Amino acid sequence: MNPAASTHETWPRQAATLALILGAALAAGLSAAYFDRRWLEDRQLETLQVEARRKSIEITAITLGGNLMGAIKLMGLTDLSMPREARNSLYVPDAHIVADLRQVGLAFDADGVFVVGQDGVVRSSWDANDKPSTGLDVAFRPYFKTTMTGKMNVYAAISMSQGRRALYFAAPIQEPSDRSTVGALVARTDLAKVDALLSRDFDRALLLSPQGVVFASSDPGWIGSLDVRADAKRLADIRELKQFGNLFAQNDPKVLSFAVAPGRLSEGSRRYAVASTDVDWNDPAGDWTVVLMQDLSATAQTARSSAIGGGVAVAALLLGWTAYRLQRSKARQRRATEQLRQFAQEQEATATFRAELSQMAVRLQRCERLPELASAFLSAAREMLSAMQGAVYVASANRLSLIGAAAAGAAVPLTLKLGEGLLGQCAQDRKLMVLPTPPEGPWTLRSGLGNSSPAALVLAPLLQRDELIGAVELALVHAPDAVQTARLNELLALLANSLEILRRRADIAPGLPEEKHKAASEVSA
Repeated sequence: MNPAASTHETWPRQAATLALILGAALAAGLSAAYFDRRWLEDRQLETLQVEARRKSIEITAITLGGNLMGAIKLMGLTDLSMPREARNSLYVPDAHIVADLRQVGLAFDADGVFVVGQDGVVRSSWDANDKPSTGLDVAFRPYFKTTMTGKMNVYAAISMSQGRRALYFAAPIQEPSDRSTVGALVARTDLAKVDALLSRDFDRALLLSPQGVVFASSDPGWIGSLDVRADAKRLADIRELKQFGNLFAQNDPKVLSFAVAPGRLSEGSRRYAVASTDVDWNDPAGDWTVVLMQDLSATAQTARSSAIGGGVAVAALLLGWTAYRLQRSKARQRRATEQLRQFAQEQEATATFRAELSQMAVRLQRCERLPELASAFLSAAREMLSAMQGAVYVASANRLSLIGAAAAGAAVPLTLKLGEGLLGQCAQDRKLMVLPTPPEGPWTLRSGLGNSSPAALVLAPLLQRDELIGAVELALVHAPDAVQTARLNELLALLANSLEILRRRADIAPGLPEEKHKAASEVSA
C-alpha cells in the first residue's frame, strides 16, 4: 500500500480522535471549574447562613435582650408609682414620674418613654422632641396587647406621633401584691442601631416584617417594599394593622426586584448567595426575618475556579495525549508485526517462485519442439499466474504464427499479421499491454483468443536484442499487481530465450510449414 495514501486515509480518523481528546479535556476542565465554583458557593452560603444567625442574635441582644428592655422591665416590676400611674384616670402628668421616664430615656438613648393604662390610653409620657403622647390611644397596637398578657416584646412600626420608623420596647407593669398586669411601660427608639447592623459587611441586608414588608435595609430605597407582589386581601390586611402608618395609605407598595428565598439568586450577570433567619420579638403576627445576600461573582473565586478548571483540562489533555500516543505506538507495533509477517510471506512466496522459475527454466530447456515449448510455458503460466487461457505465437515474415494454445478452443487464429487485432498491434508496437475487464457484464475483446471476458488480458511481445521473435496472449483470473507483473516479465524472458534457442537450432524457415502444421493439429485436438 502506498504510504502517502495510507496517511491520507487515516488522517480524518486521527483528527477525529484528537478532537475527541480535546473535547473531553475541555469538558473535564469545565466540569472541575463548575463543581469547584459550586463548592465555594456552598461554603459561602453556609458562612452567610451563620452570619445571618449571628445578626439575628445581635438584633435580639440590642432589643429584646438589651439594657433598655431590662431597665423598663425592672421599673415596671419594682417602681410602686408605675401601677398607680397606670390606674390613674385623671390624665394629669406627675412631675416625678415624667422625670423618671426622662431619666430612663436619656440613659438608654430612647426618644420617648410612656406609661399605658389597662385601657390602652397613654397616662404619662416623656418625649425628647417635646411631642408627648399623653392621651394617645394605643390599644390597637400589638405590642400593648402582647404586654397585657405578661410578655415583654419589641414592636417595629411607624410612629403615630413622629411619623417615622420606630422600635417600641414594651414591658408589663405589675401590681406588687398579686403580680397582675395593670398596664405597660413603653420606650420608643429609632432604628439607628438596627440599620447600622444591616449596613455593614454584606452586599444586601434586609429586615422583613411577618407580613413581608421591608422595614430596615442596607439600601434605604428598599424600605417599604414587599418581598412579593400582594393580592388585594393581603394588602387590605396590612393596611388594617396601621403598623406602617401612611406608607400604604394612598399607593400600592413597591415590590423588590429580586427574590429573598434562601439559596442562590441569579440577577443578570451576577449571582448572589441568600441566607435568612428569624428574629423573635414576641410579635403576635409572627417572627421577623433577617435576609443577607452576598455577591458570588468575586474575582478571587472566579480566578481560583478557572485555575482549577484549566489545570484539570491540561491534566486530562496530557493523559488523553499519552493514551493516544500509547495507542498509536501499539498500532505501529501491530503494523510492524504485520509488515514483518507480510514480508516473510512475500519472501517465502518469492523463494517459492524462484524455485518454480528454476524448474520452469529446466522444463523449457528440455523442450525440443516449438509446440512442446508453448505447452510447457502455458502450463507454468496457469500454475504461477492463474492464467485461464493462453496462446503463444512465433514471429516470421511480418506475421505471427501460432505454436501453441491452452483452453482457447478452435477459434484461435493460426496466423496474425502484425497490427492485426490487439495481439498484432502489441507485437507491432513491441509494448506489454495489460487490459482489465469490468467485473460485471461481458466485455468482448477481438484478440487471438477470440471473444472472452477474463479479469485481465495480458498481451506481450517476445523480444531478443530488440528483435521481435514472438508474442504471448494470456487471460488471467485476477488483474496482475506489480509483483505479478514483474514475475510475468521474468517468465516471458525465459520463454523468449528458449524460443530463440529453438529457432536457431531448428533453423526455422519464414513459412514454418512443419511447425505450423503441428501447432494447428494440436490446437484442433
